[in-house]
Amino acid sequence: MKQIAIRLVSEAVQAGARRRSACDILGISCRTLRRWKSAEDLTDKRQQTAKRTYPHALTREEK
Repeated sequence: MKQIAIRLVSEAVQAGARRRSACDILGISCRTLRRWKSAEDLTDKRQQTAKRTYPHALTREEK
């Protein structure tokens, strides 16, 4: 996703668009784009959460 966004913004800027406008269309800030470009590793850094269990949820048999 990040690599695609970087490429799309670069292509738009080369075609004459303003960087801010291209970022706005993608829903990211120019600062985010700069951070992504400077990062060596573009993998998702968010913590992965364990699947939640709901003690009061219906079981398959009850459904």
